[in-house]
Amino acid sequence: MFIIEAYYSSEDNFDEQNQSTRPRKSEFETEVKEKEAVILELKTKRYSTMLISLNKQRTTEQFAHVASHDLREPLRMITSYITILQNQLGNSLTIQQNEFMVLRWTGKAHEH
Repeated sequence: MFIIEAYYSSEDNFDEQNQSTRPRKSEFETEVKEKEAVILELKTKRYSTMLISLNKQRTTEQFAHVASHDLREPLRMITSYITILQNQLGNSLTIQQNEFMVLRWTGKAHEH
């Protein structure tokens, strides 16, 4: 009889211990979920920052491309006018005018 009473007594004691650990387990699970939420928020912020940075870089590259294209057109026009002037004036250009033409062509060569 003593063995049976000891068994039931230890079983009751085990149930009491098990019930006392349940709140701690629940608190632990809540804490883990809160930390996971913080980690997820930090990752989201990091990815958001990366996307903003990439978008700024892309926007800057697009602006540079458009600006470069827009600035080349006036240079093409100037080069065209210089060519027309050279064809029309031929040998009647002064030394200074010839130097200017050469400098303009040299600048055009560096552009490409």
